[in-house]
Amino acid sequence: MKLAFYYDTEEDFYPFDYFIKTNIDNCKILGSNRKKQIKSDLIEKIETIRENRGFPVEGISGPLKGYKFNKIKQAKNENTLFRVLYYNYKGFVILLDGFEKPREYSGKKEERKIKKHYERASFYCENIKKDFYKHIKEA
Repeated sequence: MKLAFYYDTEEDFYPFDYFIKTNIDNCKILGSNRKKQIKSDLIEKIETIRENRGFPVEGISGPLKGYKFNKIKQAKNENTLFRVLYYNYKGFVILLDGFEKPREYSGKKEERKIKKHYERASFYCENIKKDFYKHIKEA
């Protein structure tokens, strides 16, 4: 399978790229070695998923109940996780977006925040279906 990135034409940016820059590259609490390790782990996981024809791979990715896209699991530190959302479509693994979340939710506010990420990713999937080549950039 080929790898691609979702392009948000309305905002003129790549959400996954923005996630990498804001949550990893510019993160002040992560050391440079940890940043490199997280990126390396993500690349390896994405490659494994591509080799598996975009299907989730136990232990590193999984489906999201009620959604058409999947998640990649990545630890940031002992209290925080990264989630990368991806979509399989027309022979592509399309990286949609990413976000960080706590390992343990402390309330409905955090659940709503994560649901917003899922809703935005669903919107991206619909855009891809409407006009595939307008909304992706092949890696």
